[in-house]
This record gives sequence, C-alpha cells and structure tokens, in this order.
Amino acid sequence: GRSHSQDTLRLLNASGASAAMILPIGRTGAGAEVYQEARVDADVILTFKQLHAANPGLNICMDIQSASNLAFLMPHIEGGCDGGCGGLMSSPLFAAGMVCLSGFLDTLFCQAFYNSDIIRILRKILVGRDIADTVHVRVPDRAYHSALVQVPTPPGLAGRRFQSVFSQLLREGQVCVGIYRVGLNRGNQGPYVYTCPTKDAIVEVGQ
Repeated sequence: GRSHSQDTLRLLNASGASAAMILPIGRTGAGAEVYQEARVDADVILTFKQLHAANPGLNICMDIQSASNLAFLMPHIEGGCDGGCGGLMSSPLFAAGMVCLSGFLDTLFCQAFYNSDIIRILRKILVGRDIADTVHVRVPDRAYHSALVQVPTPPGLAGRRFQSVFSQLLREGQVCVGIYRVGLNRGNQGPYVYTCPTKDAIVEVGQ
C-alpha cells in the first residue's frame, strides 16, 4: 500500500514506533525525470505528515530531493533554506537530523573517487576502526574501540549537571561531547544537539 495511507501506517504500528526512515520512491522509464522532480518530495512530505500525526514523538529522518521543499514539511519552523545544499545544511530540520539531501551523498561518493581517505574517515567515525589498523598496527584491540554514537540518558544520571554526567561517563571509558535536546520546552523550533555544554547544563530524559 501507499506509505502515507492510514491502513499502511496501522500495519507498521506507526503509533508505537520509536524511529522511522523515509526514502523516496524510485521511478524508471518514460517520464521518470519529470516524476522525480515534481512528485517524489510530495510523497515523502505526505508520509512525514501522516507519521507525525500518528506519533508526534517519533524520530523521523527523510531523504529530500530538493532543499526548496523544506518549507512544506514544517511551516512553523523559520530559517529555511535558499534552495541549495548550503541552505539545507543551515536549516533547523537538517540540524535536528530530520532530513538529508540526496545530492549531498552523491557529492561525497564522487569526492571519494579522488580521495580514498574519505571512506576511511567515515568508517572511523561510524565503527572506530578500519582494516589497515588491524592488519598493520600492533596495538591492543581496545585502543580502536572509539566511535561517535548517540545513547539514551543512562539510568541514575537524569536531572544531574553535565559536569557530573561527564565525569561519570569518563570513568566508564566514554566521552560525552554533547546533549541531544528533543523537547520543545526551551523555545526551540525542533530537536537539536547542544555541543560543548556548560558544566551546569542539566541532562534530562527525552528533553
């Protein structure tokens, strides 16, 4: 069925989901290019609105073809984009991790053709190691267990100051580099990452 139909959403248990990824529908053959430009984003936007209505707290990430269509996603969010990739990356929706632009990935893959180290950098960010490390370097395995990840607020640390949370996680071999604020109770228009928090910033659950 259609991804934005009520029946499909019920089958997906959208109201009880914690996260969703919306990808555009691929079309081939005659008229495919026109369809891609005119209707792909419309399908994604309709699906987003249906999911958001069924589950307002759902974490949604979607692939948008044109940055100029961000205004149709959440009109109440100001500071949209200027129609280019730079505008997308400066928009609140991109900062909140809710949208990505297909052209951005295309650019990244093209650059990887000229600079193979891009793939190594991405791999280190995601999993903390690459094949060259394990084959050519004789270092204890634990030295390469570093990766950038998002984790829920650990039990017992909710409501505490960032300084206390940072110290506790450091003792466990983890370095906290930011706080993901989900709630809208601070005047923010969407979720955002609070990087380099002050020592007195409060770490909360789901906020």
